[in-house]
Amino acid sequence: MIQTQIAKILHLKVEVEDTTHSLANRILRRLKMRVEATRMNILLVIDDVWEKIDLDVVGIPSRDCCYKILLSTRYFDVCRDMSVDVPFQVNLMREDDAWNLFVQCIGSVGIEHVGRKSSNEEGGGHRLLFVMVVFVGFKN
Repeated sequence: MIQTQIAKILHLKVEVEDTTHSLANRILRRLKMRVEATRMNILLVIDDVWEKIDLDVVGIPSRDCCYKILLSTRYFDVCRDMSVDVPFQVNLMREDDAWNLFVQCIGSVGIEHVGRKSSNEEGGGHRLLFVMVVFVGFKN
């Protein structure tokens, strides 16, 4: 699911015959191409993570200096399982407030907002997953 969302944010067509591996390769190639073309780094934001995500399998190189990953979770075990560098606790925010705080902290200079996807549970309106890929000029 997250791999498909990232692919769609990056404007990649997801085919029925795509395997996890083939889609990961396409995502990785697209990200590298965008980094080279824009000379900007990538910030991947994943909100409301419930279990470990193997980002390398998804197509996101987790230990490359051109990529920063920000994830939020309610479960400290997820942080531990994903070897998070700096875990910290924050209070729950409304989505609009969180987005405004994010933009305020990052600033508008050097940001190319590529995509922001949110999936909702039928009927209940409970946000299940929020994924965003941003190309930003941060220092390594």
